[in-house]
Amino acid sequence: MRLAIDDFGTGYSCLAYLAQFPVDILKIDRSFVVAMAGSPQAATLTEAVVRLAEFMHLQVIAEGIETSEQLQHVPRPELPLRTGLRPGPAHPRPPVPHTPPPAPEPHP
Repeated sequence: MRLAIDDFGTGYSCLAYLAQFPVDILKIDRSFVVAMAGSPQAATLTEAVVRLAEFMHLQVIAEGIETSEQLQHVPRPELPLRTGLRPGPAHPRPPVPHTPPPAPEPHP
């Protein structure tokens, strides 16, 4: 079992959890990803979180990357784990053909 801190940097997620729990994954909240392009402070803070996670040997997930500009501002564009609509929107699932259930066998 692996433990992830979701929405890191907002709400109830805090630095103390990194010391209190055996965390494996740090998910950077989407609000930081969105703010990075227009805010040097947000970009610097996000970079610091990524470096902290790397120093602690945690996997990092950047949430909500939905534009090419956001991807360019991610501190480590090579992060293997990212969420969002990049490189493109989700494709619709092909329809599943309806197969009627098999008829019950007659009993003698």
